[in-house]
Amino acid sequence: MRDSLAHITLVTAKLCHCVIFTSQRARDLANVTSYREWVLLGYLVCPDELLRVNSIDIAMVVLKENLIHTVFRDEYALLHEDYQLYVLPRILELKKMAKCGRTKQREADLEYSVAKHVEKMISEVHEQSLLSFDAIHHERRILLKQEIGRMVLFFTDQPSLLAPNIQ
Repeated sequence: MRDSLAHITLVTAKLCHCVIFTSQRARDLANVTSYREWVLLGYLVCPDELLRVNSIDIAMVVLKENLIHTVFRDEYALLHEDYQLYVLPRILELKKMAKCGRTKQREADLEYSVAKHVEKMISEVHEQSLLSFDAIHHERRILLKQEIGRMVLFFTDQPSLLAPNIQ
């Protein structure tokens, strides 16, 4: 009797831990998605920030994974086109400004090379994302198809969990 009670307690504790871990993981994933959206929009609004030390690396990772950003329902922004239209001209402007009007040639050369690198990376990531996005989208469709199949099986086995209107 004690062994079965201890076993039930242990199983219950493991289940609670799994539920807590799963909910924590869901919150973390939601935070990551939110973080990525803010990164994309932040660099779009403030392109000068791309010239900071690790900024371009962060932006490239996020841009590789996203072609569009859903603003509201069926309204969306084409990220790479917006970066080409708004960010690249500002980077080119900063690159020109780095060469003129500086007393310290070393700082000007450094700013120029960083701006040139950022310009090159934004152009390259656009091409890379177009090539790789089909595979990523295909993987997501497969995952969604599998999850929907699992849900159908689950609700077929447990029809009482569905609302009466859906059955």
